[in-house]
Amino acid sequence: ITGLADGQIVSFLICQDSVGGRKFVWPAIVRGGMEIGLEPDTCSAQSFVSDGVNLYATSPGVTNMPR
Repeated sequence: ITGLADGQIVSFLICQDSVGGRKFVWPAIVRGGMEIGLEPDTCSAQSFVSDGVNLYATSPGVTNMPR
């Protein structure tokens, strides 16, 4: 992830397919990324704020939301 502005909000929505169990590795610039849910056909969401270089979690995130 490049080109972040200071104060920029970035949200991730990470969804599992019908099999589930897929692992996700946060980019190295993410600080405080949650462990995503592994249930099939669900999504995990979390928001971050940038300091222009790194992304810092602004919420604990939610896991295993139905698609």
